[in-house]
Amino acid sequence: MAFGRKKTSPNYYFLSILIQLYLFLSFFTHFLNSNLSNKETLTSPLTSNITCNVNHFTCKNGRCIPRRWVCDYQQDCAEGEDELQHCPPPQCSSHQFACGEYVFNRSYCIPKHWRCDKVIDCVDGADEGDSCQYPLCRPEDHKCSSGLCIPASKRCDGYYDCRDESDEADCKNGEYNQTK
Repeated sequence: MAFGRKKTSPNYYFLSILIQLYLFLSFFTHFLNSNLSNKETLTSPLTSNITCNVNHFTCKNGRCIPRRWVCDYQQDCAEGEDELQHCPPPQCSSHQFACGEYVFNRSYCIPKHWRCDKVIDCVDGADEGDSCQYPLCRPEDHKCSSGLCIPASKRCDGYYDCRDESDEADCKNGEYNQTK
């Protein structure tokens, strides 16, 4: 018998290597999840047993994300629970209409010209509410597929007034209505 290490079975040696590898990966994934500053957080089945620190939010699948990613209007958790935390609605620009009800990943800030066009864009229908006064259709008006009527002067004027763009369909190239 040679001096030095005691002879061990190959199964024991293999098992000890696996345990060391598991401990290293557990520590490494926990370290990465708590220290990453970009949105490329490592996900692994090993993270499901890890508790997130106080500066992180825990997704349903166990993934830890920085708290600053909660309510940032971008889904970071697989099921979107980081955006379903009673988040405030986004700030709409002056060229947009703000719907009455905010639901993540649904229309909220819509172009102002979509309001009162007989197409419901807001979850709560606020863009087509009682305050809309739709003009009566006259025989010479163009009727959009939504039912909205636009004056004949807006037909073939080079601008889409109907959401279905039918007011500019079948117009002769280069010949636009000049009656504005």
